Amino acid sequence: MEIYITEETLSFLLKSLGSEISKYYGKDFPVMIAVGISGVEIVGRLPKILGDSGIETYVCDVVRRGDAIDKVVEFPEEKVKGKRVLITYARVDTGRTMEALSDRAIKAGATDVKTLSIAVRNGSACFPHFFSFIIKDEDNLYLLLEGYPPDIPLPYPPVFVLPGDFIRELNHEDASTEWLKCGDDRIDKVGVGEYLYYQKISKNCRVFVVVEKGRVVGLLHFYTKPRSVRIETLAVSEKVQGQHIGTKLLIFFIDWCKFNGIRWVCLDAFKEREGFYKGLNFHKVKEFNIPSYGDFCSMKRRVF
Repeated sequence: MEIYITEETLSFLLKSLGSEISKYYGKDFPVMIAVGISGVEIVGRLPKILGDSGIETYVCDVVRRGDAIDKVVEFPEEKVKGKRVLITYARVDTGRTMEALSDRAIKAGATDVKTLSIAVRNGSACFPHFFSFIIKDEDNLYLLLEGYPPDIPLPYPPVFVLPGDFIRELNHEDASTEWLKCGDDRIDKVGVGEYLYYQKISKNCRVFVVVEKGRVVGLLHFYTKPRSVRIETLAVSEKVQGQHIGTKLLIFFIDWCKFNGIRWVCLDAFKEREGFYKGLNFHKVKEFNIPSYGDFCSMKRRVF
């Protein structure tokens, strides 16, 4: 899942963290050391939140070689001797940086070393002293602050632009309206009644439809498992083909899977549609034939 923290949200989080920092330190605040650009954002705001503009703040970083810490850059060793230290950054991933810098501060003579982070990954080897929430190992967290993060172009968070007027679940009212025809008899012979029946007999069956001007113009029929989904049908009305509705529907669906913790999307595509799915990062697993239907490709895509 993509987690985006706005200016307002960061302010609330830091106020909550600040209240706990005040409880722990009283009015004798520690030297604050920011790790990287995300740490700078935190130590740049905490002194004001704590009501003490005289707090000493410094910046350092680490150089990594693969997953290991290769060296520490610009650590203010001479500034921490005999003092309490708070090491801050936005997200703890493995805990290695936190351990390395804490050890560095202790060896430099710090009397007490604590760590603070906005979030920590569930799979981290250790947890900071102060933090707000835990994220899954596959989640990503971004601070939506002016000039940060520098490697993500606007708009962020991303804006979803859906096909049609909106996307919704198939419902019984759709049985009383004109049903879509995609021009392929292998798909068109399945009517709205069958899809409603599939939903009724299986709690794992879902059918999303694209609605435009009050009519269904796109359909995605799939089955869910705890960590994967299987698409049974992706269809677009022949009246609106060529408007990339199928592509937009599938892109939306991949994002929907991310937000629901689904790692894999699987499907059996008509052989002639193999290129369409390859263009959306699906890869072929095998080919097979079904009499009266034709040649198929089993395909899958990793979501995250």
